[in-house]
Amino acid sequence: MSSKTPVPDRAEHRAFFPSEYSLTKYVPEHSDFDGAQHEKIIGGPK
Repeated sequence: MSSKTPVPDRAEHRAFFPSEYSLTKYVPEHSDFDGAQHEKIIGGPK
């Protein structure tokens, strides 16, 4: 069973990341961005 305790964010005071339980319950394992079509891709210096 995954932990239901939120994970504290070390970079920000009083901020938390979702718990492992929340991520498995409410976030899909895979995204549907594969094959996304974009009208114009903006390039720039990297």
